[in-house]
Amino acid sequence: MTSLLTKPTLLQLQVYELLRRRIVACESGYEPGAQINMTRLAEELGISITPVKDAIRRLQADGLVVTRPRLGIFVATLSTADLRELLDVRRGLETLAAELFVPPADPALVGCMAGELAAWTEERRKGDVQAAYARHIAFHQLLVAAAGNRFLQRLYAQLHAHVSIAFAYYTRSFNQTDDELERHRLILEALATGDREELRRRVVDHYRHGLPIIGPDGEIPLVPHQSPAPPCTSPPPRADRPQGGLGAGRGAGPLAGGAPIESA
Repeated sequence: MTSLLTKPTLLQLQVYELLRRRIVACESGYEPGAQINMTRLAEELGISITPVKDAIRRLQADGLVVTRPRLGIFVATLSTADLRELLDVRRGLETLAAELFVPPADPALVGCMAGELAAWTEERRKGDVQAAYARHIAFHQLLVAAAGNRFLQRLYAQLHAHVSIAFAYYTRSFNQTDDELERHRLILEALATGDREELRRRVVDHYRHGLPIIGPDGEIPLVPHQSPAPPCTSPPPRADRPQGGLGAGRGAGPLAGGAPIESA
């Protein structure tokens, strides 16, 4: 049987990354509340069930799957209260990133952020809400990367897996206004000029004016999409970047550019 995994080593990590990508992208069969059949999954991947169990345990630690006694393994769901708590932590991590930022900013990173902001503006013009949100996510990931703190980036990546799932499957709209885009432009400007205190003020101001997935009535509309959003864009490669970033779905294979192998 041909395996979907690219190497016969570190199977647990590869299975974990594959399942994480599928869950974060809300692929068919991996939406919030969907049941995961470990035996069937092992057969699909052409491997034994042991690395699947190990990967599931790690996903449980991430809060992405839950075990229901006598029922099985399920993709975790989010309530409005859960998402509000996640966004509170997100605000705290981004504020900390601004405080940890040491100028000058990396010109390549600033260029990537400017590119994401420009792409966000273009997707908004075209009316592609899901693509616009993906650009928004990428902008914020780069903002946190600017702090240069690996542990902060790992915490933020884990947090954003949940936020991305909530948008991909639940929220119907993404509140994109000219003011919202302008606040992000000012964040980028403060970063590019190396003004750490101004950067912190701009990040705090951004959250003071509300969050883009909260509706005008102050509520987060947890209503399933008809079609889930695509996986979100990742920051540019870094030597210290944590494993398991958002990526391609099942059709592209678990690891970009990888060829399948024959299972042992």
